[in-house]
Amino acid sequence: MVWGCLCFEGIGTLTPVDGIIDSRKYINIIEDNLWPVIARHFGHDEYTFMDNNALVHRARIVKTYMENNNVNTTDGPAQSPELNII
Repeated sequence: MVWGCLCFEGIGTLTPVDGIIDSRKYINIIEDNLWPVIARHFGHDEYTFMDNNALVHRARIVKTYMENNNVNTTDGPAQSPELNII
């Protein structure tokens, strides 16, 4: 499995993920991989982070993390392959 992100300005890293992703592992992936992309492409500008709405992305601890760290999110259709370019 891999985690990756992209935006109009460019792409982020494609990160291999071992095993099953639970909420804490997802937060670690965000910590290690999302922030560098935001810093590189957006700096202090606004952005919106969209994931594929998998169950782990909706866990209470993940939602709290996103809120506490001011990650601007939007809700997408649940596990929608037509919107998941990765």
